[in-house]
Amino acid sequence: MNCSTVYVFIGSALDNNIIRKSFKTDGICFVDKDSLTDVEADYQTKVNYINLNDSQSIEKIFEDIEGIKSIVVCPSINNELKYDKLLLDVDRVLRKLVIFSKGIYPTAMRNKGIKVWFLDSNVANNENYVLTKSFSAGVNAISKTFGMELARKSTIVNYIKLNDIDNFEKISDFIDLVLDKSIYLDMQNLIV
Repeated sequence: MNCSTVYVFIGSALDNNIIRKSFKTDGICFVDKDSLTDVEADYQTKVNYINLNDSQSIEKIFEDIEGIKSIVVCPSINNELKYDKLLLDVDRVLRKLVIFSKGIYPTAMRNKGIKVWFLDSNVANNENYVLTKSFSAGVNAISKTFGMELARKSTIVNYIKLNDIDNFEKISDFIDLVLDKSIYLDMQNLIV
């Protein structure tokens, strides 16, 4: 398989708008195997499912993809849940994010200059404001840690906070621009 951009959707509240828009790019789309039922019927046969509970299976999948220039990681939580269930969801998704980061580490080490983007599109509502903000801070912390580990191999890692789903196409264009030009952003927080 050959692809320049890989999109990976992690979590229980997949945003089908982002999945739909990711198909307008030249990328490959992977979805958390546990979220099969959340993907719209039209896209269930088009996406690739990935087991995010095992870093070795993630490593194997990414070994087979050639030409990766960007990996866009889209973690999400269901902030409609009650506090106790949301707390478990936050913990589960952040753990999967760490496992995923561990799984793509060898690919990132092999492919000098690869760019990893952590795209946080979770919007805090009043009821679960603290947990949603804590989740976003966790995603940001994981991106910073991952970025520091990979800095010596010229792998660039950034965190993007997406406040409006309509800006996803702008982000796609921006990622393409950064790939084509020699724009250097590393361990930055971008708010769109």
